[in-house]
Parts: sequence; C-alpha cells; structure tokens
Amino acid sequence: MTVAIAQKHECLCEKDTEMNKYTVNCFPTTLTSGGKLFWQFNCDLIWLTLENNKGKKKVIDEVYGFDYREGYHLIKEYEKRLLFSKGCHSSYSRCTYFLIDKKSGKKTKEFGRFICSDTDVWKLSPQKKDYDFVICRSEKLDRVIVYYVNSGKKQIITLTDKFYYESDNPFDKYYLQGDTLTLFYTNSKLEMARIDVKLYAGKYRIPGRPKY
Repeated sequence: MTVAIAQKHECLCEKDTEMNKYTVNCFPTTLTSGGKLFWQFNCDLIWLTLENNKGKKKVIDEVYGFDYREGYHLIKEYEKRLLFSKGCHSSYSRCTYFLIDKKSGKKTKEFGRFICSDTDVWKLSPQKKDYDFVICRSEKLDRVIVYYVNSGKKQIITLTDKFYYESDNPFDKYYLQGDTLTLFYTNSKLEMARIDVKLYAGKYRIPGRPKY
C-alpha cells in the first residue's frame, strides 16, 4: 500500500453494501500521546493506520476481505509503545502479541503466543490498568519472563515445576501487591503451583537492587 492511499480517508465499498455494515468501525482511537489509530477500508482491502502526534501516518496492518478480526487489535497503550494482539479472535490461527513504537509505527518486540498483560486479550475493548510490564512464558515451559515495556528490560525466572499444558493464557490467575507479582499455574504434576516475583525494574525499581 502506498502512502497516498493512507492519507486519503476511505470507509466505503459501493459494490458491496454488506461490507459497509459488517466490517470495521472507522472512528479513530485517540492515544494519550496525541496520536490516533484508525481503520479504513474499500472493496478490496481493510487497513489500520497509526498517526503520530506530529501528524505523520503509517499503515501498520492490512487485511483482505471481511475478516478484520484476523488483523491487529489494540490491547494497551504504554508510554512509548502500543501492545497489539493478532489472531486471537480466529478459530484457525494462534494469538501473537507484539509492540509497536508510537512515533515510528515500527514493530519493536514480538512475544509469540505465551503472554499475559493486565488486560483480557479475548475482549475487543479490554479494561486497562497501569502495569508497565507484560508476563511471558518460555516455549520450553520452564521459565517466566517479566518484560518491562518502556525500558525493554526483562527478568527471567526459572521454574522448579514446569508448566503442564500449552495455552495462550498460561496462568490461572495472578495479582500484584506492592512490588511482588504472584502467579498461579498448573504444573507438570497437575498441581496448582505458585511463584512470587520481586519486580526490580520499571517503576518498581528500588535503589540498591540489581539492575536488569
């Protein structure tokens, strides 16, 4: 897609009235940075545009036909980046998660399937909280990774009991109290396991603690 198409706001397919009824909502989402995020479509294509706070536009996703649910879905806005999911609302593809820089529109990090944030990714309009990290599970089922979105730093926690099953949401529940993150998951013995993680980076950084 060319930049010229991105600049012209399109939300109409004259040849297919059904597409006009059942495709994306073209109303923009205003970001706290002053930028905007908005879908557009014509008879051939659906695309998502990120406009930064300087007015510069970049197409960050394209989907063909009706199936916009296969495209990007905004999960959460951070200070410098946007967290998106892709494929979570489809019966024939797996969830993937990634971060996009709010100024450049470039992808800065991809997490794959195994991720938790402080929002429910299965909802199209999730409730957002103020955590500055996401929680990942390693492919080998033996580690938990806390990734601090704004700084790009991470903590890696090795488990004594591996995860039992593969799931897009590997943790049964988790909560944060102070700077301690508590996670519950099903281990390889089919038992409920618990781990407590002291958060050492991001806004939880305390002088004297090790840097990550």
